[in-house]
Amino acid sequence: MRLLFLLPLLLVGCAQTSLESATYTSPGCQNLNEPFYDDAYRSGNVYFSPFREGERVTVSLTNPDTATTIYLIVTDTSGEVREDLGMWNAESAEPLSYTFTQNFEQAEVYWSADAGVPAWEVVCR
Repeated sequence: MRLLFLLPLLLVGCAQTSLESATYTSPGCQNLNEPFYDDAYRSGNVYFSPFREGERVTVSLTNPDTATTIYLIVTDTSGEVREDLGMWNAESAEPLSYTFTQNFEQAEVYWSADAGVPAWEVVCR
């Protein structure tokens, strides 16, 4: 009888442990995953956002024939460019990605196309 009383407490403890071990996504990554970034425009960015080490930002075009080059630039709060991943071309149609190698309290992620108004897909994991 006492075991039945303890069973709900054990289940709550297991659920809490499971939630604590779930992957946490930074506010910067959450922001980049907002649906309005997956739309047609010339350039976009996220300013002064925290990112976690290991998070990966990927930008790609869903209609690559509208631009010949896209750019992905990541800077930290000092303005130092961490990664300038420009020079994608429409022939390869490969997305551009950047993986954060450390935690950043504030970083900027900027992406742009050289021509047209392309449709973007922006993902952060």
